[in-house]
Amino acid sequence: MSSMDWDATLVSILNNTSSQLNRYFSIIIFAFGTIGNILNILVLAEKTFRSNSCALLFLVSSM
Repeated sequence: MSSMDWDATLVSILNNTSSQLNRYFSIIIFAFGTIGNILNILVLAEKTFRSNSCALLFLVSSM
């Protein structure tokens, strides 16, 4: 096998691996981000935080 064939094979393997990682890892990140935002909304919407202007800004940014 020549060096060019080996390089092309390696590039193909790396592209496939990158594609698979992006496909599944992005779903996991999206799920954790959604859960985190929902928890932020639940916590920051509590009565004790409603009077705090900073907490109100964080609540609005979570929506």
